[in-house]
Amino acid sequence: MKKIILLSCLVLFASNFLLGQCNADRHSAKITDQWMSCETSINPNIERGDSHWILYDFGESYVLNESTIWNCNAFGQTDSGIQNYAVDISADGTTWEEYGEYSLSQAVASTFYEGESGPNFEGLAARYVLITSLNEYGGSCACLSEIRFETSGIISNVIDVPSLDIAFTLAPNPASERVNLNIDNGQSGFDAEVSLLDHTGKLIKTFPQEIIKGTSSIEMSTIDLQSGNYLIKIQSAEGVLTRKLIVIQDHK
Repeated sequence: MKKIILLSCLVLFASNFLLGQCNADRHSAKITDQWMSCETSINPNIERGDSHWILYDFGESYVLNESTIWNCNAFGQTDSGIQNYAVDISADGTTWEEYGEYSLSQAVASTFYEGESGPNFEGLAARYVLITSLNEYGGSCACLSEIRFETSGIISNVIDVPSLDIAFTLAPNPASERVNLNIDNGQSGFDAEVSLLDHTGKLIKTFPQEIIKGTSSIEMSTIDLQSGNYLIKIQSAEGVLTRKLIVIQDHK
């Protein structure tokens, strides 16, 4: 059984409380300072099956912002570094919401290695963050050095991260020139904010939108986007819902 290993640094700007390795950004190249998984096991998010994964449990729901990630930096082991990974968030460790898929550069086994920017959670509240390796740089294991999460220092008072009770699909997906956000809302109408984020979690654009009762469709242009993975998020006082968008441009 795989243990839940907390390697991260949860930086609370309101206090001096730190978890994990929170010294200078430069990182150790010793194998003993890395996390490594050489056998897959059942993922906490059962939809991901047997995989290499790390589950971060912060003990309470925190409002999360930017993150920094250090890939496997051990001498002779950098090919086990994670190349692509998925991020899921949860309030209870049982119900998971996909936040996005991301790529990570290969480390160079140097003590001058300073990592790179990870997902930006844009103030979402979560107690659990699940990192699943999708593929590595050719190694037989999956390996990371550290992940550091930043928070505004506010512990969320909510017990759950509510999911909007609407049906939400994207078409076409993959998209090229445009994508339609198809929504079926069986409840009363409400005001929401629709956001488009890139694969790192960086906000590209956002706009207010009234979600009416019944079925509706919102058209969003994708003609100016580069080919790649994106995230479309609908957020309101009632909750949040996200969907992965793939953009393929033949001319870019």
